[in-house]
Amino acid sequence: MKYIELSHYVKDGLISYPGMPPVEISAYMTREECGAAFGATGAAMLDQIKMVNISGTYIDAPYHRFEDGYKIGDIPLEKLVDLDTYVIHLDPQKGYFDIDDFQKLSDEDLEGAAVLCHSGHDEKFMTPDYEKNVPYITLEAAKWLMERGVAVVGINTQLVDNFNERDNPDYPGDVVHDEILSHLSVICEDMINLGQLPDKGARLYVVPIRVAMASFPARVFAIVDENDGSTLL
Repeated sequence: MKYIELSHYVKDGLISYPGMPPVEISAYMTREECGAAFGATGAAMLDQIKMVNISGTYIDAPYHRFEDGYKIGDIPLEKLVDLDTYVIHLDPQKGYFDIDDFQKLSDEDLEGAAVLCHSGHDEKFMTPDYEKNVPYITLEAAKWLMERGVAVVGINTQLVDNFNERDNPDYPGDVVHDEILSHLSVICEDMINLGQLPDKGARLYVVPIRVAMASFPARVFAIVDENDGSTLL
């Protein structure tokens, strides 16, 4: 079995989305301070963190877009762990993921599965180029996936929606978010290493803490059986 890391390392200074404040990690109490307060046997490091909930690799729950939607801590575990996983690769001639990119997948495979959109864009993370020519998923493609009961939609960019149009006054808003979250499915953004996964055959695990928030970073990884004979799509 092979374990593949699919999430960014959350460190002090990390910024995932432009305009958001950086992650701040510091000592709440140092070992020396703990030792002074609780005795030599109580010496321990106590960290604290300040961050926006869309830092690192993170997932969105329905509450992210809908006031009456459930929060991260309410997501059913069956939508987060041991999921059949399918990886779709970006057509560089288009620069986005459209419905025809997913139609190679069979309907019966997609119920309760994870579909991950790989573009290689994560290699530009934390650089100015991460904000340029950002691949995304079209609304038509999102509707097609939701009609087939996909549990998790992931991408290795900062948005499933079209980030490139954020400053356009005619931009309709995060319609892909709305489509996916209205079906009580999970969005995972800012993923990494999707190119290391087979097109099918991996099992996905998305593990956030059980927190009453709209979005939150998660440890995301996949398990691949290197001897199962899976073929690429």
